[in-house]
Amino acid sequence: MKIRYVLLAMLPVFLVGCKESVDVVDSKSVARWQAIVDKDYDKAYSYIADSYQKIEDLNTYRLRIAAAQVNTQWQGAEFRGKICDESQCEVKLGLKYKYVFPKASMGSVESTAQIMEKWIKEDGEWKILPSAEQNLQP
Repeated sequence: MKIRYVLLAMLPVFLVGCKESVDVVDSKSVARWQAIVDKDYDKAYSYIADSYQKIEDLNTYRLRIAAAQVNTQWQGAEFRGKICDESQCEVKLGLKYKYVFPKASMGSVESTAQIMEKWIKEDGEWKILPSAEQNLQP
């Protein structure tokens, strides 16, 4: 009987050591885009796989994201689905944006683009793995 209470008391300790469930990909994928919308590039960068961070540092990432927003203003993302196995997910998002034409008299247009992202499990955490040919323009 006492062993049962000891095990129950130890349960929080065991759970702290658990790795992230695939369920967090839904919220993390949207939160990463919200960080980009908010221009919190440090936070957005924290969602990127460590293996990718070795080839693109934070300053390069900031410049790339800022350059992509010259005519495009991202407004938010909506989670639309995912296909996963134990080590990776293909995530489908609806990315809301406003495109401002270079010629002011042409105005702007708002739309939603469907995008796919690859998320991988790295050291027990789900992180995005940007593709080498990733185009950030809708």
